[in-house]
Amino acid sequence: SVENSYLVDGVNTTNVIKGFQGKALSQEFIEEVQVKSSGYEAEYGRSTGGVINVVTKSGGNDFHGDAFGYFDTKGLTADYKGTVAITQINDGANFVNTGTDAEYYVDRSQQDRQDYGADLGGYMMKDHLWFFGAYNRVTYNNSQIINAGAADLIGTAGQDNQFDSTANIYSGKLTGRFGQGTTIVGTVFGDPETRTGNIANLTSTNPVVRNAIRSVGAVDYAGALTQLFGSSALITARYAKHQDRFELSPTDPLAYQIRDTTTGTTTVSHGFGSIFGPTNNNNSKRDAYQLNGTVYAANHEFKIGGDYENNKTFTTSYYTGGTRVSINACPTTGTALCIAGAPIDGAAQVPAYYGHDFYTGSRTDPVSDILLAGNVANPKSIRYSAFAQDKWTIIPSLTLSVGMRWDQEDIKDYTGGTVFTLKNEWQPRVGVAWDVIGDGSSKLSASYGRFYFALPTDLNVRAYGAQTTATVYNYSSNPADIFQDPAAPKLFNAQGGASTEPVQPGLKGIYNDEYSLGFDKAIDPTFAIGVKGTYRHLGRAIEDRCDLDAAYPEANANSCVIFNPGSDSQFATGDFHGCLGFDQPGTFDNSGSPGTACQSQALTPISQPLPPNGVYNTAVPAAKRNYWSAELVAKKQIGRSFWAQFSYIWSQLRGNYDGAARQANIGQTDPGINADFDYGAFLHNADGKLYLDRPHSLRLDAAYTAPFGLTMGFSGFFRSGAPKDQVGYFNSQYGTELLLVPRGSFGRLPDDYEINMSAGYTIKIAPVDITLFLQAFNLINRQTVIQVDNEYTQDLPGTPDEFYGSFDKANARRAPRQLRFGARISF
Repeated sequence: SVENSYLVDGVNTTNVIKGFQGKALSQEFIEEVQVKSSGYEAEYGRSTGGVINVVTKSGGNDFHGDAFGYFDTKGLTADYKGTVAITQINDGANFVNTGTDAEYYVDRSQQDRQDYGADLGGYMMKDHLWFFGAYNRVTYNNSQIINAGAADLIGTAGQDNQFDSTANIYSGKLTGRFGQGTTIVGTVFGDPETRTGNIANLTSTNPVVRNAIRSVGAVDYAGALTQLFGSSALITARYAKHQDRFELSPTDPLAYQIRDTTTGTTTVSHGFGSIFGPTNNNNSKRDAYQLNGTVYAANHEFKIGGDYENNKTFTTSYYTGGTRVSINACPTTGTALCIAGAPIDGAAQVPAYYGHDFYTGSRTDPVSDILLAGNVANPKSIRYSAFAQDKWTIIPSLTLSVGMRWDQEDIKDYTGGTVFTLKNEWQPRVGVAWDVIGDGSSKLSASYGRFYFALPTDLNVRAYGAQTTATVYNYSSNPADIFQDPAAPKLFNAQGGASTEPVQPGLKGIYNDEYSLGFDKAIDPTFAIGVKGTYRHLGRAIEDRCDLDAAYPEANANSCVIFNPGSDSQFATGDFHGCLGFDQPGTFDNSGSPGTACQSQALTPISQPLPPNGVYNTAVPAAKRNYWSAELVAKKQIGRSFWAQFSYIWSQLRGNYDGAARQANIGQTDPGINADFDYGAFLHNADGKLYLDRPHSLRLDAAYTAPFGLTMGFSGFFRSGAPKDQVGYFNSQYGTELLLVPRGSFGRLPDDYEINMSAGYTIKIAPVDITLFLQAFNLINRQTVIQVDNEYTQDLPGTPDEFYGSFDKANARRAPRQLRFGARISF
């Protein structure tokens, strides 16, 4: 979701690709990049913010090629800043916090990077069959040095937890032209990558047990057939296959993890622990078929088409060693006490009980169906679309574009059955462009469009993957004795299961409405300016709430339900048996009965008791996200030696919902099942400035070629810092989720700005050109704080309800200055 359009306007090719794939594809791969951030046509869908089309290079009737290499090392990267004082004032209120970085959170890893490759394009049959191929190998050797501030938490100061990566990026294309107007194109490109070593970096509580192999990246295949019918029509048929992976293989898959909480803090040791498939161990496939036709008649360009997609995701969730063991101190007061004569746990000499987490195939009897190898799920989603659009040139200076798009999406569970279908997603699009002056130097444009969002299969595997976890509590620390200790009461609780998570009847899809108005004017052939205003409004969202009491029929043995916030459904109005959530799930209870989902609330006093009928009646309002912006763009060119573009955007983003990707607080990327509406308590203070609210954004890009052949490039930006929150503790399952002050009102992060520069010089030695270049990233070495710890209250023994430890201190900064040398040989 591209709310802040400075992320897509005016950026260069490398930055566009890097933003989507997490690594920069070489410019040798790319012919053209089209960025459509607003008002795009009906043929584009399943996106509410922007569309990026990348066209890879093709061969031709001449042979051309390149060999290239980039060189940078740790020695070419500036040192990370140490502890830097931060002072933030809460918009004139009396809260002032001056402190230093939360050092054990800030990633200060350094790396050596090798980046080299080659490409070649030409013909196999002149005028009929052309080819292009490119290969780029990128390796990283990272040093992750533990600093003094983190030593007590994650190891010994100065220890290097190495992390290495190798990516093999490639692209290939065959283009054939046969007969009268028949073109066939086959394309393949991929970026498979293998990462080894300490993949958890320094944000882990114990990175020395986080050694693993991570396999990531994607491979795409595509084929297209285009047939021209004179100059009046064409038909294009396409097939594409996408495969991606995000798979994890711990170095020691048989070592179970131990989590000791008896001292009031959590100490992790022995094994890697939980491997949660949907977020940590999965691969996906997409098969897509598309058919489009275009007809040119009089002053009209008609286009009609549609597509079909089959999206599948395969996940495996498991614990290394088959289980995870927690050591918990016995309560000393209350009703949930350990039995008399409970054993003493180790040197700590604390009466303790043990929790054993594992995956199981049965919610009611998890003991008999332990899944030591974990839970496997492979649900899918089927998508259909159709569109029709017309671009009508009414008079030479006035063009009208109208279109309609229809989408449908079937969400299926692990059995292949359809859970719900999102129907009737009609999306009108209309745009007008008028050359006001009539000489081709001006354009007044306006557009309106409705844009629906396609739910990623993350929702399928999370909500409908039949993943059941259970915890058994007893007095044995040995996982092999989980069910054999005669003194253990063998209590358990279970979450998940094969029972389908309930869905609001008549659930409807996610959409945005967008309005834009702009004016562009060429002052002269070398200078142009443009202004544009945009308004985007979230019309509807799909989310879940997780305050259902699983003991009642409407919950279908689940605590969560998929619904449209703000609708008239019983799940939006709160007409069901619910839970307040102010509990501590998993607390040991010697009563001998796991009880219903809400009984554990008795462990903590509840300020607001349930109504007599047992229905909580917390109504959930509609999800809100409203974006306004005004943009100014100016472009100037002087001959072939100088080009510059400047843009300024004023914008405002308000609401109670970040969107499909939740970026505020600790962040969450679970479209349709984020935590925003899980409990009624989360609605308090929910309205305000959203995380992507950046009132001011400026960008300047320029390029200059000197008379003697030296080329120089410049790019710089400035943008307002993100709004901050003050977040409080909710319960032991969620941690900190409560907004203690209105959303986004706790001041802002520092303003962020950066300057990047490049220089290149080409030496011509027939028949090749040799180009040497230097790139400088974050030239001024401004290591802006881009994230802080917003946990104002935590669930720690003896911690008062006031800011704790690292609150409001930096836990992420922009990377320091980096220099990179390179060379390219072209023919």
